Amino acid sequence: MLTKQEFKDWLEDRMTEHVMELIENHIEEAKEALAASAGQDALADRFVCGMIQAYRNVLELDPDEIGLEEDETDEETDGQGAASFSQTATSGGNSRH
Repeated sequence: MLTKQEFKDWLEDRMTEHVMELIENHIEEAKEALAASAGQDALADRFVCGMIQAYRNVLELDPDEIGLEEDETDEETDGQGAASFSQTATSGGNSRH
């Protein structure tokens, strides 16, 4: 089982940061595609909506919800999981890029 500290370390990894940015870009592209073709094919619209939600689920992973173990050296998490990374990355607050 992974610990919350391992999850935090994974979120702060450069590759993870890059993947999270790619996911955010995919969300924006999917929203643009949906806006351009909404109503033409209801099934396709629902598929794109589901894809957007799946991407968001990855960005919003919360260590408390996925059953990670407490590490004796862990500081308390902020309860925002990957979403807090997402806000940092899009605001340019991360200097590791």
